[in-house]
Amino acid sequence: MNPATRASTSLRVLCALCVGIILVAGLWPFHSPRNNVQWLEHGNGVQLRAPAVILSSGPIWTNSGATPTPCSLELWLQPAETSASSTILSLYNPASPIRVSLRQSLSDLALQSESRHSGPDDPIRLYVDRLFVGGRSTFITITSNPLRTAVYIDGKLAETRSRFPLLCPHPQPWIVAGTSPVAPDGWSGALRGLAFYPVDLSPREVAQHHAQWMSSGHPDFQPHGEKPALYLFQEHSGSLLHSVSGSGPDLRIPQNYQIVDKLLLSWPNRWNWNDILLNWAGFIPLGACLCLLNRRSPVRALLVTTLLGMALSLAIEILQIYLPTRDSDLTDVITNTLGTASGALLCQAAIVRSMFTRVGWLKA
Repeated sequence: MNPATRASTSLRVLCALCVGIILVAGLWPFHSPRNNVQWLEHGNGVQLRAPAVILSSGPIWTNSGATPTPCSLELWLQPAETSASSTILSLYNPASPIRVSLRQSLSDLALQSESRHSGPDDPIRLYVDRLFVGGRSTFITITSNPLRTAVYIDGKLAETRSRFPLLCPHPQPWIVAGTSPVAPDGWSGALRGLAFYPVDLSPREVAQHHAQWMSSGHPDFQPHGEKPALYLFQEHSGSLLHSVSGSGPDLRIPQNYQIVDKLLLSWPNRWNWNDILLNWAGFIPLGACLCLLNRRSPVRALLVTTLLGMALSLAIEILQIYLPTRDSDLTDVITNTLGTASGALLCQAAIVRSMFTRVGWLKA
């Protein structure tokens, strides 16, 4: 084998190795992992360890009106850590462009309303600072009406915001707990109780319910026309969580982790600069190898190499729509393409071409 053929073969092997590493990094794991939800051994509740998800089998309530209705939510939880930011619970319907989420943002609670077609003002957030400190159990009550949304912590008012009807974006919201309904955003912690009321609870009712939850494990509610959906997590086995009030759908624990309505090529609301740097740097070797294999003029070699890198990145992001633990992200396509172009430009630099000529990968 002559030196030119040997060099060409080495480049092809190196290029194939780059593609293989990129495919593994972009698509691993190649399957839907087991849903990591377990019943607590002591007391009522379930333990979620990401990736984990709990889904409602139907809408939590049905409102025939066109405007948001007053409603309230009670959630008894205990986060596993305070160094993570992830989605605890979402109210979501695929027919609505709006989704509402409760998120843990390190030690803070973030209540947010976000549009599928995010604009410069999305998402709308309401924060409760330093709520999750020390890994303690916390009881959260959120009441909402067309005039304001209020957040209570352990029965006491913590934050309020006028004209922020957050909880009722759609007449038929479904529950997604443990992750986002549109992207992998796993939360880890224990859920001990959950209730939805089709009314705006008063401050007195909020305090009473908190005391009842803490003393007997459930509220002694008085229905206001409609019963609440009340989940005590007392089944201790199986894959279904029942509403003990007789109102509200069952919550189900799927065998495998899933994202109910994953977005294709979504645009993130927050930037992760570490991921951006890795996605850019990871495609530089591929760009350099493809450019060295390309015998066209420098400009055409740069163009063809960049398009090939973009095509590979786009294919990976499309395949990621079928992998619930991977996020199909438009920024990845952009940064991967820039990384490929950077590698191609790098191999066209005089000092780099001189080095490749010495090792026989380029003709003198």
